Amino acid sequence: MGFAPTWLRQVSPLLHKTTLTTVKKLDAATLLPNAVSAKIEDKNLRAAIRIMCSEDKPAPSSDNVYAQLLGKHPAASSECSPMPDPQPTAAVQMTEAYVLRAVRSFPAGSAGGPDGVRPQHILEMVNCRETGPELYSALAGFVNCLLQGEIHRQVGDYL
Repeated sequence: MGFAPTWLRQVSPLLHKTTLTTVKKLDAATLLPNAVSAKIEDKNLRAAIRIMCSEDKPAPSSDNVYAQLLGKHPAASSECSPMPDPQPTAAVQMTEAYVLRAVRSFPAGSAGGPDGVRPQHILEMVNCRETGPELYSALAGFVNCLLQGEIHRQVGDYL
């Protein structure tokens, strides 16, 4: 996968929120360093190097390219059907063993979330003889609360 598809995925949400004049100000000399910086900030050095070494370049800013992007990525329809009421369905329940298996299934070196906690950190805490059983019991309870939708609205913004 080259630079252009990644760039397109990163920029396409902006196209619906910005005007053509704003998009025209973003040129290749600005986009490439910004894309590399974003990958480095995400601690994704492999992607940053891939972007720097790629021969692909961003599409030129023109009315024609803008029209093509809008054709490929139209704005969401305002005629969306409402979400069904989740109350009639029962939430799936996860056992402690299933949650522990899921924690252990992450590949070594998996990236952490916004808080920087990596799956390896959680695995090391779960494998602790003294507190591990309490932790995966708490993790299973947390996962089941999430599955039932029993979370505060402000927490949902981070998930």
